[in-house]
Amino acid sequence: VWALTRIDAPAARAAIHHALGDTDALVQRTAIRSAGLWRDSDASETLRPLLRDADPQTRRVAAESLGRIGDPAAVPDLLSAAGGADDDRFLLH
Repeated sequence: VWALTRIDAPAARAAIHHALGDTDALVQRTAIRSAGLWRDSDASETLRPLLRDADPQTRRVAAESLGRIGDPAAVPDLLSAAGGADDDRFLLH
């Protein structure tokens, strides 16, 4: 996934989008980071549900990426995710 992140091509973005749904949490979180680094607005709809993932690291990385992307439609989801983050200082931030 990191190698795909370095490739500036639609096929690489498509592969990253596929990895957003990977069952391996490390692969998925790396794909989430990649989407944020590229400010890939096409990934926003896929990232928003990840704000409710059971894994706090996945939720945090999804929030960071959505923040980088800057999609105004994600703001309610981000605020909702932050509302339940009082036990996780990173998510609250």
